[in-house]
Amino acid sequence: MKKFFYFLLAVIVVLAFTNSSWGQFPCCPGDLVEDNCCGADSGYLGYSWDLGFCDTFHVVPWPEMDTCFIACDFMGQCDTTCINNPGENFPCFLYVPLLVTHDSNTFWFQEQSKWVQDSIECFTVPLAWTRTNPTAYCSLSSYWNENAMNAYDPRFPRSVWRHFHASVLDSNRMACLAGQSQGLEWDAILLMSSDSSWWSYEGGLDSVFIPPRFWLASFGNSSTFRKWWEGERTLLATLTFRIEDTMHVCMDSMWWPPVSTYLQFTRRDFNNYFPRHGLPLCIRVGPTPHLVTSPDGGEKWCVGKSEEITWDPEGFPAPVKIDYSINTGISWLPIENPTANDGSYLWAVPDTPSDRCLVRISDAFGGDPYDESDSLFTIFLAGDANADAVVDIADVVYLINYLFMNGSPPAPLEAGDVNLDGEVDTGDVIYLINFLFLDGPSPLC
Repeated sequence: MKKFFYFLLAVIVVLAFTNSSWGQFPCCPGDLVEDNCCGADSGYLGYSWDLGFCDTFHVVPWPEMDTCFIACDFMGQCDTTCINNPGENFPCFLYVPLLVTHDSNTFWFQEQSKWVQDSIECFTVPLAWTRTNPTAYCSLSSYWNENAMNAYDPRFPRSVWRHFHASVLDSNRMACLAGQSQGLEWDAILLMSSDSSWWSYEGGLDSVFIPPRFWLASFGNSSTFRKWWEGERTLLATLTFRIEDTMHVCMDSMWWPPVSTYLQFTRRDFNNYFPRHGLPLCIRVGPTPHLVTSPDGGEKWCVGKSEEITWDPEGFPAPVKIDYSINTGISWLPIENPTANDGSYLWAVPDTPSDRCLVRISDAFGGDPYDESDSLFTIFLAGDANADAVVDIADVVYLINYLFMNGSPPAPLEAGDVNLDGEVDTGDVIYLINFLFLDGPSPLC
């Protein structure tokens, strides 16, 4: 208890008496902190306390599904919850790893009169969270988010410091330090609540309404602890939500009333800076929505024709954004943003022929929720029998080969029905020749 008290006091002193002004500016990958992109405090000779590239605090949902998590407490009582594609079975877990990207740079440590690395020796991570389904149970409890760094501690399988060994996320750095038993480990304070409340401060003279929250402060509390070194998306901690029904869990950084600070990192010379981050973030937990109703797979839409895109408006907030892809969703092209969430949009099909098309409907501002066509549909150019995106003499030859030489059919077949009589025959060959060489009418669809 005494150790905890001194650690809490140390954290409060560090955060309260060092430079702690807040500013969060938009950053792009590769931005330099010297451009003030991270809103960091001004440091020696006007440089930011965060040197080099902006450090990044990542909040990402755990990508693995269809596994089970078994944890036992110190009394030997075990609990099992399966991580399934949420909606298949409830309750389920939502794992939210917190990761840190930090590049190491040398700076002049004035107090010690020597060059040192800008290693991190304190993390302050106050996060607020809300959910969109108030009637369903959702918790971020201390039981499933224990403060145990030692792998031999019975609480470790339920600890925020536990390891995840996978291709995406690997070992927890804090747990690795604790496991070396050489005084390298950090101390930590975790405070969390699944309820909103009023927080009084200034001796009860003022108060603020605080949503459900998670507060983490981790700090080296000995002369031998290992400072946080360089790393790309290194696992700091993992939050575990337990959820009983479909909902969105939304997270954001927040003000931390005990010491009047925000999400920030502390450098080894006790100067604070503010990492860039992708917050606020909303994570959907629930079955895969089926909201796009047309095109939903198998349709064949002709370039230049107006087709109706339809969706279930109850699945989206207003307004929505509509995009389409011609490469199975690898990249997306805009159709309309924003547009009314009325369940229907009349689309003039563009000249982008492909048989690997999808349509995506999403929230116009956050991109979530969203839904895509269940299967691929086709955009085709009338008269383009050989599917090379051009109507020319090669298409006439292709049709002749198909009709008289047992060649391959047009793909799709509708591309060869240029006179729109419902059949691909010699009439379409004559129609296409007239169009190409005798100024005849364009192919129909």
